[in-house]
Amino acid sequence: MSYNNLAICSASLLIVLDKVENLDLSKALLIYPVIMHSEMLTFLSKKNTKKRKLNSLILTHPSFFINFDDRFNDSLIITLNSIQYLIASNQIIFDKKLMINREININEKFGERILLIKKASDKIIYLLDHPIEELYLNLRIKL
Repeated sequence: MSYNNLAICSASLLIVLDKVENLDLSKALLIYPVIMHSEMLTFLSKKNTKKRKLNSLILTHPSFFINFDDRFNDSLIITLNSIQYLIASNQIIFDKKLMINREININEKFGERILLIKKASDKIIYLLDHPIEELYLNLRIKL
C-alpha cells in the first residue's frame, strides 16, 4: 500500500508541530522520509521502544537508513506541497520557522497509519533534536 500522499504528509507535519513550539523547515523536511519507512515507523510507534538519539538508532537499526537520501529526495515535493497547503489553509504559519496555528484533533477516524505516526511522534521529535548539519550529515543526505 502506498502512503505517499499529501494527506499523510500534512497530517504527520501537524502531529509533530502540535508537540513542539516551532520547527525549522530543514527539520520538517526529514519527517516524511522517516514515516515513509514502514518498519521504522512501526518500531518508533511501539510503547516499549525507548527514545533514542539518531546515532544510536543508525547503529542499532542500519536497515532503516539504507536509502534515506533517496526517500528524502523523493519526498521533497510532497513535503513542500504539504507545507504550502497547511499555510494556505491557515493551519500553520511560517515565520522563519514552522508553527501550528490552530488546535488539531487526530483520532481513529484518520486511519491506522496516522495513529502510528501519532504514537511515534515523540520519538521522531527526539530523533530530530540535533543541529541540522549533524542530522543531514549522519543521514548522508546529499544536497
